[in-house]
Amino acid sequence: MCTRHFKLEASVTPGRPLTNTQSDEANTIDDLRTKCMKIAERKCRHLHMGAVQFSLKMEQPCCRICFWTLALRRRLKIKVNPSLWKRAKKKAKVDVMVKTLSLTDIKAELTEAWKDYHTAKKDHKGAQLKFMEKSKEKDRKRLQAAAAARAKARIVKIALNKLESTNVTKILVNDQWKDTQKDIEEALFPINKGKINASQHTPFLQPHLRCVLGDQGYEKAFDEILEGSFDIPGGIDKYTRMLLRQAKQTKTIPPMCSYISTEENTQAWKKAKERTSAGISSLHFGMFKAQATQKHLSALDASIRSLAYSTGLTYRRWQFGIDVQLLKQSQDYQANKLRTILLLEVDFNMNNKRLGKEAMEIGERLNLLTCDNYRGKKKV
Repeated sequence: MCTRHFKLEASVTPGRPLTNTQSDEANTIDDLRTKCMKIAERKCRHLHMGAVQFSLKMEQPCCRICFWTLALRRRLKIKVNPSLWKRAKKKAKVDVMVKTLSLTDIKAELTEAWKDYHTAKKDHKGAQLKFMEKSKEKDRKRLQAAAAARAKARIVKIALNKLESTNVTKILVNDQWKDTQKDIEEALFPINKGKINASQHTPFLQPHLRCVLGDQGYEKAFDEILEGSFDIPGGIDKYTRMLLRQAKQTKTIPPMCSYISTEENTQAWKKAKERTSAGISSLHFGMFKAQATQKHLSALDASIRSLAYSTGLTYRRWQFGIDVQLLKQSQDYQANKLRTILLLEVDFNMNNKRLGKEAMEIGERLNLLTCDNYRGKKKV
């Protein structure tokens, strides 16, 4: 799949749109990669840690649960790694011959291990204190300081309402609460539609300008605007005329980079935050951060991003997003006061960041930015 995509990338010309055949092939490759990433995600181990304090009293039931789960999978003809089986059996301190046990016996052992776990869990904090008393004084003080710091940080978050969920599970419409998905969607649809269509009355979407400039921009008309030779149609208001005149290009803008290198792609994903929400395809930041650690996978990702960045291609996966409602103010659930954001696909979002970063760097280099654009920039 990698070789096939690199050949496709080599056959296209940067700046020119792809043919229908090339677009279909690019989408097919992207679909295959998406499918492979989802399969790999299902095989990943998901760890849930932090709710129960560690101690030897808690560790033993956990090891038994792990071993008898493997034993059950093995009895059900599911492949189990032999090395993993030996390590789990040694940690669980199981001496019986599992081959001699029936399926019912294995399930009973697993149930018994879970019962022991829940019993030990009731006093997991006390068990940890006893466990730390047996350790060296230096190690005990370090562990106690870390536990105290976590407890204080949690209290601060509670005081600042940082633990409050931002998920909108109910809204207030005309003094009536809506708490089911169907009612919430029906109430928010006209509100969100109004937000999206708020620009429909603007001059550039009126017939006399829309037919000249187009919805996505006609190349000839935009070249004339940049050259300052655009013939502004009659009936245009004063401020729209001023905007079109000020859009004249006064400096030569250097061409933007038309590709994304493997090294740049790797560095970009290293800086990305894994907890950032993503789009509807269920591909998340963690997947891309993980594959950026492997050079050949990072090269494939850079190739797929470059193909869209240099030709303007939009993959099918990029054409759909999720509208998410957030609270502007805490505990204010009025439908018309919610913030609507659109969650984009992970790599689409990363391409947009790259485009904005490069545009700002060119604007800064040519002194085309206003003073407001320098807010928050170091040493400015």
